[in-house]
Amino acid sequence: MKKLRHTTGMKVLFVILHQVFAVLLVVSIVLLSALFGRKMFDTNDILNQSFTDSGYFAEVFKETSQEIIKYVILKEQFEVNGVYDEDKEIDIVAYANGRIVAGQQMDGENGFGQRIQYRLGDLIKWADAGYEEDENGILVEAYTPLSGKSIHQSLEDGSMDYDNAKRNSQMTEQVLDSIRSDSELYKRYLNKYDVNDSNVRYWISGDRHSHVYTNMTDQESKDEMKNVEENWGSYFYYDNVSLHMRTSVDGMEDYFYEQLERMTGAVGENTMVLISVDTDFPYADSFASANREFQKYHPWIIGGIFLLACSVISFIMTLVLLTTTAGRVEGQEDKIRMNLVDKIKAEFIFLALVLLLVITTVVAVQIVYGNWKIPGMLIMAGTMTYVCDSVFLVLYLSLVRRVKADMLWKSSLIYWILSGIRKVFSNVRITARIMLYFIGGNLLFLLLVYETFVGRSVLAALFAVCLMAAGAYYMLRNSIQRNKILEGVNKIAEGNLKFKIDTEGFYGGNKSFADAVNNIGDGLYRAVDENTKNERMKADLITNVSHDIKTPLTSIINYVNLIKMEHIENERLKEYVDILDAKAQRLKQLTEDLVEASKISSGNIELHMQCIDFVELVYQTGGEFNEKFEKKDLTTITKLPKEPVYIMADGRRIWRVVENLYNNVAKYALAHTRVYVTVEATETEMEFSIKNISEQEIKVDTTELTERFIRGDTARTTEGSGLGLSIAKNLTGLMDGRFSIGLDGDLFKVSVCFPRIENPMQENMQEK
Repeated sequence: MKKLRHTTGMKVLFVILHQVFAVLLVVSIVLLSALFGRKMFDTNDILNQSFTDSGYFAEVFKETSQEIIKYVILKEQFEVNGVYDEDKEIDIVAYANGRIVAGQQMDGENGFGQRIQYRLGDLIKWADAGYEEDENGILVEAYTPLSGKSIHQSLEDGSMDYDNAKRNSQMTEQVLDSIRSDSELYKRYLNKYDVNDSNVRYWISGDRHSHVYTNMTDQESKDEMKNVEENWGSYFYYDNVSLHMRTSVDGMEDYFYEQLERMTGAVGENTMVLISVDTDFPYADSFASANREFQKYHPWIIGGIFLLACSVISFIMTLVLLTTTAGRVEGQEDKIRMNLVDKIKAEFIFLALVLLLVITTVVAVQIVYGNWKIPGMLIMAGTMTYVCDSVFLVLYLSLVRRVKADMLWKSSLIYWILSGIRKVFSNVRITARIMLYFIGGNLLFLLLVYETFVGRSVLAALFAVCLMAAGAYYMLRNSIQRNKILEGVNKIAEGNLKFKIDTEGFYGGNKSFADAVNNIGDGLYRAVDENTKNERMKADLITNVSHDIKTPLTSIINYVNLIKMEHIENERLKEYVDILDAKAQRLKQLTEDLVEASKISSGNIELHMQCIDFVELVYQTGGEFNEKFEKKDLTTITKLPKEPVYIMADGRRIWRVVENLYNNVAKYALAHTRVYVTVEATETEMEFSIKNISEQEIKVDTTELTERFIRGDTARTTEGSGLGLSIAKNLTGLMDGRFSIGLDGDLFKVSVCFPRIENPMQENMQEK
């Protein structure tokens, strides 16, 4: 399959599948966006098949409720006794302030007790014809107010000052700007709701003139007010006097208080609102149309979500496949084949991708937010996606091939220009280039200085400053790069063989120098790594051999124990068995020491750090070695603190350290001598030391005594393995301690230092 996917046929198949999944992806997104925009896509309504229980129905009901209340407000403004009247008097101040014209004189006063009123028909004609202002910013009145006195006349006779005239003029302009659209809305709502073929019934009253606005008959109104729930499937009822509200539409209560309550205040102070919808939808109105749309498109939601999920996964998978196969050729998988489009400079490819993204975004916005039917929207989105994805694949795969071939930078326009300049200067020797830079720079600088001081040229002065800054920048950059190279050399010299000098921004000789230093580090690292592998191999060999020896050794020890359990009367044979047992035990100890030393050297050891009383540990260890010391007539002189000395260490490992040091004394100390054991503690550190007189002359350097298999007894007449001090030193280091050996003639001294900690029990007491 790996080679098969590099064939031309498979690549064409991947491209076709990617385009298909791209089209399906965009179509599913556009479909769900369209349904969401039409309020049909709601997480609560995905499985709901009932239009009247859906959020879509609730949105249509809310919009209808707002339109009806707005329609009632417009009826107050445009009707007299329930009939549209062009002769109705419109109070400018009241209308501009959003108040319905009432019989009270105060509602429309402009500040001087004067009301400005026009005929409704005159205002609509005036708004259609347009208006203009005079040189003082006062409206030029095309129609005279009903009072017979215009704003200009009131201004001239002094009954109105300029500020008040300006304010009334602005209010009149505001009315002219809105009355035409209000008139059109009134006509549209009149033909939408005050007809017999509407599924919507409304009954709204306000006590300001005791007006009642409804499209019901008297009998219907009475029946509705008695029991709304039984007569209509969906309704909204609100009484501003009793503050009672009832509704069967989800979310209508919150919507009323947020959006509609303020509007109902324009109808009257004590308002009663009843809006209901016949959910059988016997008439072809907006609710019936919304019901048909819901039943048609709602089943697409689940399919759209499933299609979106599948197309996203498939789109990504095919894009990954195209990315991995780009540039690969069957039979030549290690080479990258470039195409004709790859000869275009990389900057133009990036620019084309940006333009494609901008164009795609603009077209997508036009499709989603345009006045499209859903089928047309899907067809347009699919076509656009196919074209854009085809162009995208050409550009994207070109960049992928360049990256794989390490040609992205080399195929750029900037690289082409820089390489051309570099080729020109590369043919000139370094000395000639330096002289050329020096002479040319100085001549240019002198010319600029001459133009600055003699020709009084500001531009020349600016160029001179820029030239000086460029020279300073070049010298500073060269110095910084040299310092980075020196820092890299020092890092490698200190042992950090993985350190790499970041050569980004380096040029010329500095880059070559830095690359050479990095190569030296790589060579040293490979050599050290090879040596480390050899050491690890040795450690593994020791561990494995020790484990292999341990199995038969265990059997030997067991059989020796079985022989000792027999009643052996032959004393010579009994002596042989004791020797065999002693040698087997020594071999067992040596094997365990080998495994322990191997684990420590390889770092394959787990520590369980805890608080240890080191003084108590020394007492216990000394007690266990009393018998061994007495056999060689060794006298132990102990100098230990009276109070406990606490350190953080692994209990089993620190015991092994102290045991090895005591065992070393028991094996190599001169008989009939004294052994000095001391523990000295400061506020921050504890030092344990053990000193003895060596039985044999120690000819080995003290630094070598802690190496594995090194013994002071070079003749190897004792039973030591040469691992005890090595294990003790390594375990001490792993537990953050210090291990040191001192030798003064035959006086042998070992010191172990650990950081001292406070008594945890005392800390707990202090906290309590």
